[in-house]
Amino acid sequence: MLSLVLAAAAFSASASNDWLSLRKRTILSVWPDGGGALPSDAVPASVTPNYRDFADVTQLVWNISCSKFSLNSTVYHSARTVGERTDDIIIHHHGHAKACDKTLPESRCDSNRSWYDFYNVTDYYHRELGADVAFHYMPLFGPNEQQGFPVSHTFFEPYQQAGVATLRFFLEPVIRTINWAKAKGYKRVIMIGKSGGGWTTTLIAALDARVALSFPIAGSISLNFFHISWDFEQQPREANETWYMNEVSYTMLYALATIDDHGARTRSSVQVLHENDPCCFFGAHRHAGILSYNEAVMAELPTAGEGVFSTAISDWNQHAVCQMDRVIIATAKQQIDAKAQAFDALPCDILRAAALPCPYAPPRANASSA
Repeated sequence: MLSLVLAAAAFSASASNDWLSLRKRTILSVWPDGGGALPSDAVPASVTPNYRDFADVTQLVWNISCSKFSLNSTVYHSARTVGERTDDIIIHHHGHAKACDKTLPESRCDSNRSWYDFYNVTDYYHRELGADVAFHYMPLFGPNEQQGFPVSHTFFEPYQQAGVATLRFFLEPVIRTINWAKAKGYKRVIMIGKSGGGWTTTLIAALDARVALSFPIAGSISLNFFHISWDFEQQPREANETWYMNEVSYTMLYALATIDDHGARTRSSVQVLHENDPCCFFGAHRHAGILSYNEAVMAELPTAGEGVFSTAISDWNQHAVCQMDRVIIATAKQQIDAKAQAFDALPCDILRAAALPCPYAPPRANASSA
């Protein structure tokens, strides 16, 4: 069996208990004092409905603390229908975005909602995906900027070197929001994120089996590829440090995103990359290698099961959520709901020959950097 590449050592998780053990060890690397369990807190520090006079928007604030410092994490929950709850909830993670980028035509910033929705996806999630949505942001970025703290993740470096488990500040707000959502009665959790939000989506889907379906957009790629554009939280560290990438590689995280709490392959994850992304994790000239790690991931997984990991590439040249991404995600979700998730024929996916026609024309290609 083909073993996946690990940052620390080779590991082949062919049995269900191996997958569960791997997940537990990775959880322990993020929450060393948690006994291998995810945080259980489901009560925000504050809840403000009708936020800024938007009847559908509720602000949640989580407080994440360690012995050295404390940070707030703000979440904006938007209901599809005021006073009602959809079966699905979408966790959308904006990553490193600080505000709506009005220079990108695909952002189509909605001036009324751009203070929390940087990619104008609220209506898309409500109408096309039929779900309520909770918007998240990286620590210290966007709504999480805090007085006295830099807008930079280099802030965490000295604390990490001193033995503080800093990764929890990136992941715990999402875990707590899922706890909150489940307590409210949501039946299925779907997670979508771009860039650092795509990275967060990959980690959360691997560690929390309650995420039934995940779509990380331009958030990571196999460590077999050359990387130059990644942040503090996204890269390997010294082998003697308590760090998630000393337990798993990105490809192992992709595999774990399909494994449930019993070690079975019941969940799915569709990684979306941009062909000529000028920031990071582009697809151009890498199709064969990307297909190769897709095959490697599926080869490691249990033979039986409906869950699938797959990569789709949209012919896009900006580091932003585009219309082609939306078509890929909506179609993949439809396939999931119809229990026909092969993901080998998605519109706007140029990675696979069987891709369906795309209603959007590709832009002029830009040079890619990472």
